[in-house]
Amino acid sequence: TEGAPRLRIADISSVAVTLAWPVAGAEGYQLQRASRLADPDWPPVSGTPSVVGDEYQLPTGPVVVKHYYRLQKP
Repeated sequence: TEGAPRLRIADISSVAVTLAWPVAGAEGYQLQRASRLADPDWPPVSGTPSVVGDEYQLPTGPVVVKHYYRLQKP
């Protein structure tokens, strides 16, 4: 989403992908995910991100399913 904090992959393991984004400028943004980009539905990702240094981090679950992620203000 234009103007949103930059979302990055912080870690990939066999059980989860951990996404991270800066705390600064992230107020009001929500992590959302879609399983496809054609006519996507963007529900919020469940879970509460942890603050690690100057970033929010959130493990997103198994890597066996393809998902697309974005930060969006609801």
